Amino acid sequence: MEMKDLFCWKSMILGYGDAWTCRENACDQMEGETGPGGFDLLKDFANLDYSYNLSSEELCTKISLCDALIVGSRTKVTLEVFESSAGRLKVVGKAGVGIDNVDLAAATEHGCLVVNAPAANTVAAAKHGIALLAAVARNVAQADASVKAGE
Repeated sequence: MEMKDLFCWKSMILGYGDAWTCRENACDQMEGETGPGGFDLLKDFANLDYSYNLSSEELCTKISLCDALIVGSRTKVTLEVFESSAGRLKVVGKAGVGIDNVDLAAATEHGCLVVNAPAANTVAAAKHGIALLAAVARNVAQADASVKAGE
């Protein structure tokens, strides 16, 4: 396996998912480009549990049946979650760049791999940059202020 595969949650799950005896995954809501299309790739390799907006207690209840967990930014993966997995959780995939919502010390203590997708927002960031350039070139902020002032 190449190092780049460790940082792409789609490759990571596809590469490892079929090796687990019980292939259950709990996923929090993914939006935009990581939406349903990404999960469609996984359904042939794993039994997916699409669980949205889980409370901490609900996640702790479900996690004991899971080998992998894919989360966005809203889900906090705490020591309590790792303890509730009873050693079954092998990998946490973060759909996005930051992993500040995952307790890395607890993951290490429980032998759980944590991966992210550092290039996941590259296209969105580029689009935002182009939009900002256009806004500056066309004086959008000044025009907005003028309209709001009734001028």
